[in-house]
Amino acid sequence: MGSHYHNIPTLPLLDTPRKFNDLAYKFYHGEVMEFKKNLENFFGVTITDEAIANSIALYNKTRKDLKKLHDLMKSDTPPLTGAEMLEVLNAAVRMPREDFNALLEKLLEEKSKPRAALFLLRQEL
Repeated sequence: MGSHYHNIPTLPLLDTPRKFNDLAYKFYHGEVMEFKKNLENFFGVTITDEAIANSIALYNKTRKDLKKLHDLMKSDTPPLTGAEMLEVLNAAVRMPREDFNALLEKLLEEKSKPRAALFLLRQEL
């Protein structure tokens, strides 16, 4: 049983503490550093503090911009249909983050502009 999994490379899981104290912090720090080392070895890369900070900033921008879009969707006349919003969220997890952020920024610019309303007045003769 399970013999078909023998030649698949795996990474160890990251164990997280269930308590929040100094000992748990030291444990978790050690776990994260070991996980980082395993990722570097597995993928043959070096993960720098600068790269981590840049990635955090990139993903924070995504979260901020998606929040703006969700806020626009709360209006009485949302700028996107539910299906369109689902496509945006699908793109968020499928596209390279830099590309997605650029497209999301353009979408926000387009959908944040006030929309012209056409009012037809009926005049009684």
